[in-house]
Amino acid sequence: MVAAFMTVLQSTNRARRKGAASRLVALAAIAAAPDRGLKAISEELGLHPSSVTRQIQALEADGLVKLTADPEDGRSCRAR
Repeated sequence: MVAAFMTVLQSTNRARRKGAASRLVALAAIAAAPDRGLKAISEELGLHPSSVTRQIQALEADGLVKLTADPEDGRSCRAR
């Protein structure tokens, strides 16, 4: 368990140095509960929705996340 924690800590520190720490947090939130709306993710992380949207769009551009239209609300997206 300590080894796993140290791996996560090292990855987070490496991402922070590259300026990608917030992207890593967003990716972890999506992995924990896929197919959630961006608003739900922003509320969970305590971040402004526009900030989360930018981070998740960057993850989508890298091919790590797929955004789909929310069937209940065509104005919003779900991340997977």
